[in-house]
Amino acid sequence: FTLSSNTATKKPGETINLSSYVQNNKGTVTYTIKTNGTTTASTISGSAVTIGAMNTANDNNQSVVVTITDPGNSNYASKSLDFTITATKHTRTVSWASGTPDSIAYGTTGKTATETASGSGGTAGSISYTSASTSYITINSSTGALTVVAAGGSSKITATMARTATVAQATAEKTISTSKAGATFSLSSTSATKYTGEQIDLSSYVQNAKGTVTYTIKTNGTTTASTIS
Repeated sequence: FTLSSNTATKKPGETINLSSYVQNNKGTVTYTIKTNGTTTASTISGSAVTIGAMNTANDNNQSVVVTITDPGNSNYASKSLDFTITATKHTRTVSWASGTPDSIAYGTTGKTATETASGSGGTAGSISYTSASTSYITINSSTGALTVVAAGGSSKITATMARTATVAQATAEKTISTSKAGATFSLSSTSATKYTGEQIDLSSYVQNAKGTVTYTIKTNGTTTASTIS
């Protein structure tokens, strides 16, 4: 009595038929779980082992050991061999959705950083988002909605798909930079008429300034130079 292999790897919910590994048996082989190492007990029916759910606190592999016994016959002695099944969680491949920006201008709304997960098997966890530099960008932890706090910097955005008993945790990172918004400064009018000796206060024409406005004479076209204060 021998086994073609004494190890295999399976994921939670999958079934392995150990009879396919048995060779040269002389009697009716039996199968017994020796070590049930999955967090939720794996089950056996005849030669078929179904892997149970795993730890929700980590993604470490777990093991199930099955003792396979050939009772032999009148001419051959009985023999037992152990078969080890390594239980590994299902996985997902995670990537950023195509609409996730590389850069956002201050004041921009409606931008999100969202992650998509591909793969099958098990029950995947929910996805959450964090921003490493909230002085530049904040992000809604559940929707991925982005808000620029300040221009001229960047933040590493991390998306995390939570681990479950059947699917391993997965993460994706992306650095998003922030830039200044376009100028909003304007003038209510760009021309006026004044007589010699009259003053005009140009501040009354300024609209939507975001800083301290300065005034400089560019062309002094009067015969006696006009002055600015």
